Amino acid sequence: MEEKLTNAEYHGSEYRDYLSSSDIKVLAEKPPAYFRWYREQQKEPPTAAMIFGSQYHAYMQSAIEAGDESLFENEYRILEDIPGCPINPTTGRPYGSDTKKMQEFFACAEIIPEQLLSADSLQQLRDMKKALWSDIEIRRLIHGAKCEQSFFNENFSGIKTKYRTDLRIEKKIKVLIGDWKTCGENEPHPAEFPKTIIKRLYHISGAWYADNDRELNGKEVEFFWIVQEKTPPYGYEVYFASPQMLACGTYQYQQAIDVYKYCTETGEWPSYKIYRPKSETGKRFIQYIDLPAWYTGQLEKYQIIL
Repeated sequence: MEEKLTNAEYHGSEYRDYLSSSDIKVLAEKPPAYFRWYREQQKEPPTAAMIFGSQYHAYMQSAIEAGDESLFENEYRILEDIPGCPINPTTGRPYGSDTKKMQEFFACAEIIPEQLLSADSLQQLRDMKKALWSDIEIRRLIHGAKCEQSFFNENFSGIKTKYRTDLRIEKKIKVLIGDWKTCGENEPHPAEFPKTIIKRLYHISGAWYADNDRELNGKEVEFFWIVQEKTPPYGYEVYFASPQMLACGTYQYQQAIDVYKYCTETGEWPSYKIYRPKSETGKRFIQYIDLPAWYTGQLEKYQIIL
């Protein structure tokens, strides 16, 4: 089932009982007790990198679906265009969003910071898009794509699931699903992205999207990432997930689903002890811990001679 929703609606309370790829990655990496805590917490305010990532997604969606900036302009405002915006006299630019002056300005003007960007940031988005669109292979890949589609699966491996695609291109015999990824000065550049996949469990997300979409729509799915730097010259690379990578992701999220179903059925959300094996009686084995060999081996150096 596909729904045309905003990002806020997709993450809202109405669909809270549907597991997302973010949820399943937490379950795959952390014990159930942490997952339950994570689901109950209020989400922290987005970081500057997260805000820019959302702006990048929205700008690319506007470029693909409208062919211009019109969709983006409906959602975001330029900071310098707002009357009364405090300007730093040293730089001649607006103060940072986290400064006291800017926070007071936001509060008085009843402005949502996440819906603002500076003129410099807008130019940065334009330059990043220009770098990507200069590549004919990129243009061919994303031609006909639909962006930010929300899908809901009422019974995927016995649970309710959801996913929201950055890019989705439906062809006659298959579907291509893509993710935008950006990287900055202190983040791995595109050539190092394969390491980032493992670190951030992106292969689980890829399998989650592909398997859910295949079940809902009945077509084979290929999953890819477009990775772009946020600094000039805005280098980029495209990576397609191999079948072996997606198979590993499927294996890991299926294990996470089994844990989730066990916990919801029993009402038990154990901590790290869930990783300890059980005896024939069903009780968890005691976990003994020892000092490392390098430590015990050096104790003979400290013999006390009386």
